Amino acid sequence: MGEVRARTGRRILLGLLLAACSVGIVVAPSAFAQDEGTTPGADDQVVLTGELLVPDDATVATAVILNGDATIEGTATESVVVFNGDVEISGPAG
Repeated sequence: MGEVRARTGRRILLGLLLAACSVGIVVAPSAFAQDEGTTPGADDQVVLTGELLVPDDATVATAVILNGDATIEGTATESVVVFNGDVEISGPAG
């Protein structure tokens, strides 16, 4: 009886290991297929919390802040994204 339980336990463990490996094989390629254009560049400004400021004489492509206010006095050439905060734009827009 103990030998049957041990075999059943090993089969369950082997099945779970096989399922985990299968999920890893299916999910992993999408992580490697990321487009290089989706990572922040040298001309992007990303702030998690605090204040985002683009000064008068500065230019950024994209400005993103997740928790706080953004002040754009300079130029943002692509987009400005603000979550949970206010945005004030006094520089060129459009």
